[in-house]
Amino acid sequence: MTLRTTSSQARRRGRGIRVDPRSLLYGRRSDRICRLDVDNRLDDWPESPGRAEFVRLVLEEAGAPPVSDTATPGPVIRSRRTRDGDGVDESHGRAVLAAGGGFLVAVLWFDLMFDVQALRRAHRGAALPEPVLASIAGYYRRVTTEASPMGRLVGAVMLATVGVAAWELAFGARPLGVRAASLGLLAVPVGLAAARILPSAVRLGARTDPPERQSALARAIARDHLLCLAAIVAFLFLQLAAP
Repeated sequence: MTLRTTSSQARRRGRGIRVDPRSLLYGRRSDRICRLDVDNRLDDWPESPGRAEFVRLVLEEAGAPPVSDTATPGPVIRSRRTRDGDGVDESHGRAVLAAGGGFLVAVLWFDLMFDVQALRRAHRGAALPEPVLASIAGYYRRVTTEASPMGRLVGAVMLATVGVAAWELAFGARPLGVRAASLGLLAVPVGLAAARILPSAVRLGARTDPPERQSALARAIARDHLLCLAAIVAFLFLQLAAP
């Protein structure tokens, strides 16, 4: 269906329309005529508050039958935000998830710069040399105890990122498999860090155990960090590449 409007009343994309609907129908023939196509889905109009409702009023004034919102398929919109300004823009949520994942990858990379000393073949099956233990234990003493409360930022980022991933699982528009995988890949390393890595790091930093036990703690922390790094990298890939 096509309506007519004068050139002075031509629509401008992205701007609201304040025109008497009757003037669209009974404009003077001497004015320049332009065509206003309303065959597309109403929610695919340029974003302008009340625009879809305005079109409905014009159609009613013209005596036209109601236009279905799904009369013609429109372009796919990945965001849940509607054209009238309702809903939530999921791009912000994905940006938070990507930023949180990138931050955690950086933290894990710094940890592994010290952990790698415990994984060298020359030290397998025996207590780590004292310089190696002192280096690893000193690092974890600083980041878990002496750097407080700065170290709590890592925990805060973990909780915030998990919260956003859980919100996306419940309300997001991406495929369910992607949303569930994102939350799972994030929840596993966060849970592992809270249940095992942090207590072991605090204990290793205190250096109250014999060298053999300290060496076992250092190796366990290194293995757990490698697992966490793989999970967080996969999580980050989903945020940047998945639909």
